[in-house]
Amino acid sequence: MPPNPTTTPAAPASVMPPLLLEAPVEGTVFKVGDQVMLRWKPVPDLPEDAYYALTVAYCQDGVMWVDDTPWVQTNTWELSLHAGLPQMSDDGLFRWTVRVMRQVAVDPETGWPLGIALSEPSEVWSFRWNED
Repeated sequence: MPPNPTTTPAAPASVMPPLLLEAPVEGTVFKVGDQVMLRWKPVPDLPEDAYYALTVAYCQDGVMWVDDTPWVQTNTWELSLHAGLPQMSDDGLFRWTVRVMRQVAVDPETGWPLGIALSEPSEVWSFRWNED
């Protein structure tokens, strides 16, 4: 899996990092079938070409992986749309963060957005999403 978000050389951060909201509350435990909605406070006055790039990481077979998450212009994203993730994680622990990106192109081979970071990443929060 490619790292997410894909960036061009770093530029100085021009906006504050998104503030994660208590959804899910740090340390929440979900069961398979539960809705897992990630939420953050919108960053004001973003340009039209700005997106929120989520990073959702988990450990599989002792290696850290980053899930394929889209860049969005809303302040929520439903992780449970990726229903196979609980089975992929060794221990059900998922870590997530959000940063603001400006899209400048699309990678012609992968279709992934390419961009410049407009913010530092938010805090990293975690939750458990167990199979049981």
